[in-house]
Amino acid sequence: MTFVSATQDAVITYTTNESLVAITAAAGEGAAISPSGTTNVVKGANQTCYLSVLSGYVLKDVTADGVNVGAAASYTFPHVTGIHTISASFKAESGATPPEIITTALRTGTVNVPCEETLKATGDTPVNWSLESTLPAGLSRNRSMDVLSGTPTEKNHNVCGIGIQ
Repeated sequence: MTFVSATQDAVITYTTNESLVAITAAAGEGAAISPSGTTNVVKGANQTCYLSVLSGYVLKDVTADGVNVGAAASYTFPHVTGIHTISASFKAESGATPPEIITTALRTGTVNVPCEETLKATGDTPVNWSLESTLPAGLSRNRSMDVLSGTPTEKNHNVCGIGIQ
């Protein structure tokens, strides 16, 4: 480190290697991870890694410190105090498993009786559910969890297999 003469007060911050922790990030073919390679993080800081999928690929899974954390678009190492690793695996979109709809019909509901139904599908390709008509009064949809729930308040309404009696 070189110091030059200063003409005014100055604050000099020096960080030693002992206060830095290495995080190594790698992504397989079809992906990018940022930051990539080895990144030095100040001990105690958080570090978020972002994953992006290249055209023609789908995210298969993310592994942080040897533990599968699912197909997350980002992962944060909180309060870094030791060495960490993160990796992501992807596969060609043509090799992706197409969705299979598991929820093909919904149960019949009863007026003034609470109900809840989770829409389910399998596969690697995301499913975007849509309704072909409006829900019966008293029911709502939580889009982030694909759940229909509430207490129906009207009879003889049928939507997507929901019959209210």
